[in-house]
Amino acid sequence: MSTDRSWHNDMVATSGIAGQAFAFLSSLGFRLTDSRVSPGNNARYDGWHRQWQRQRWLRKAIGLRLEYYEWELVVTFSHGNLKVDYLFLDRIMNNHSSGYEGTMFSPDRLPGVLPRIAADIQANYQSVLAGDAGTWSQISSVASDYRLKAQERRAEEERKTTHKHIRLKAAEAFSRKDYRTVSKLLQPIADVLSDIERKKLEYAKKHGENRDR
Repeated sequence: MSTDRSWHNDMVATSGIAGQAFAFLSSLGFRLTDSRVSPGNNARYDGWHRQWQRQRWLRKAIGLRLEYYEWELVVTFSHGNLKVDYLFLDRIMNNHSSGYEGTMFSPDRLPGVLPRIAADIQANYQSVLAGDAGTWSQISSVASDYRLKAQERRAEEERKTTHKHIRLKAAEAFSRKDYRTVSKLLQPIADVLSDIERKKLEYAKKHGENRDR
């Protein structure tokens, strides 16, 4: 888009493009339930979002939300309380048909990106938009498994970080010949110590006991 336009004007224009690109949703029973363009002119804080919803009688509502803030375009599907990212489904269900690896786009790219994503969703996400029970059951299962694995990865990283700090403190204590502190630090993580660290722990336990006599 031309560089002489303000950020706010770009947001108004690209939000309008999003509305046009996703106009096909109305033919599927969706209605626009929320649409807003920030009144400001700050690329860091101001952007836009649009949200459509399809409510089926006695069934969970199906939703699609687009938001563009801080140069990031996020597309989210929802089925009742379950929310899932478009690019996540793109990877696990559609063999990366979008062709996009990330979500960061400058405003001048959105006139090309938005219609492409809309066309992909219209062509490849019919069962998602229809609220198909089997499709959403699969999505729920995969998303739960992904979240669980992500939590396990975070927990493992936190454990490694904690052990690293313990090892550093133990090394400092060992250099000061503060063997009781070394024992206190290393004993709880004895099962993950290296051979050298185990020898230091045994040495510290032995000499710490001697000092207590």
